[in-house]
Amino acid sequence: MNATLKEDIWIKFPHDLPVPELRGRTAKLVKSLYGLKQAAHDWWILLRSSLQDMGVELQMNSKDPCMYHIFTDTLIVVIIVHVDDCIVAYSDDKFMKMFRDKIEEKYETTYSPKPEQVLGIKLDHLPSGGFALSNTRLIDETVSSFGQSDANPVKIPMDPGTVLDLGISPPADPLIPFLSIIGILMWIMRCTRPDISVAVSILASFSHCFNDTHFKAAIKVLLFLKGTRLHALVYTHTPHVPRGVTRLSLYTDSDYAVCRITRRSRTGWVLLMGTNVISYSSTRQKLVTMSSTESELVSMCDGVKDLLGTIQVLRDFIPAELPVPVHVDNQGTIAIGTDEIHNSRTKHIDVRYFFTRELVDDGTVDILYINTNDNPADPLTKLLAYPSYSIGMQRLSLLPPGGRNEG
Repeated sequence: MNATLKEDIWIKFPHDLPVPELRGRTAKLVKSLYGLKQAAHDWWILLRSSLQDMGVELQMNSKDPCMYHIFTDTLIVVIIVHVDDCIVAYSDDKFMKMFRDKIEEKYETTYSPKPEQVLGIKLDHLPSGGFALSNTRLIDETVSSFGQSDANPVKIPMDPGTVLDLGISPPADPLIPFLSIIGILMWIMRCTRPDISVAVSILASFSHCFNDTHFKAAIKVLLFLKGTRLHALVYTHTPHVPRGVTRLSLYTDSDYAVCRITRRSRTGWVLLMGTNVISYSSTRQKLVTMSSTESELVSMCDGVKDLLGTIQVLRDFIPAELPVPVHVDNQGTIAIGTDEIHNSRTKHIDVRYFFTRELVDDGTVDILYINTNDNPADPLTKLLAYPSYSIGMQRLSLLPPGGRNEG
């Protein structure tokens, strides 16, 4: 309720309002209320003005309008804004005191010098200087709310041989909370648990036609999370990186024609900053490809698009070290993505999947081969049995408390 509304918006008070004289009456809104379509935008405009009026050279990132920074010889500051939550990294305590004083002059705030939770994500600070991100509390709450507190955990979220069909027969029970559990699982997956990406992506594809079979499969994913509730994405310092640059690396993979219903392939990729996972995806491709090489090409292009966005975000303060290595486990894909190859097996491929050639030529990326068994993106394309699954979790820096570098 801090931002002033520019539009004329009227509200009507409910008839059961505790204040009798206001029941049924209308009023004109002066401030932007939470829930209005323009509320987030109006607040962003107001906060941006407040940050830029502090008397310091805070610059808004040219790619991400919710990121601000100062990079000088004497001061480093990075501010990330999510609605009304701000995370501030700084090198000078005097700046932080000034920042707090300026903000508290205008808004009611709470301050945590070493936050333990951000947007519902638990943040554990490691003695080594790194940190670990987990969704332990949300997992516990979800297990309880879906009545699984006494159920036994499982070792993998979904068996490799699982077959799910369209939930047409028997028809879906409208009381089955399938969409609710899928929404929660998707949030956990996007925040801290890339290891359930394939299972959740498969289940989410049945959001329009589910039945009790799909709901039981979703409960199994939840039971896997119950057994691995303490696993966390671990972030540590990466040694041997030149000062003033960010070292990125992209790994991509695909599983050809894996969807029984659509015969589409699955894309999986993971983007690392140093040795730390910063972005990942596991999605069913939007077209039917005619070969494993073509499906790998589609997957690589999807990952490179996210990589380019990250490079642009970093360009304003700590530019990425170029060329960025892009690791693919298909030699045919590497040949198509780097060279002007035109033959009967490639002429049907859409031109948009050839844009990596220009990126190779201008030195932005370098497409390299990696063995499938060493590819950290492999668990993001297919369902794996337990031994392989556990190895995949480690490659994604998803570790239990005992496996983290605490010292």
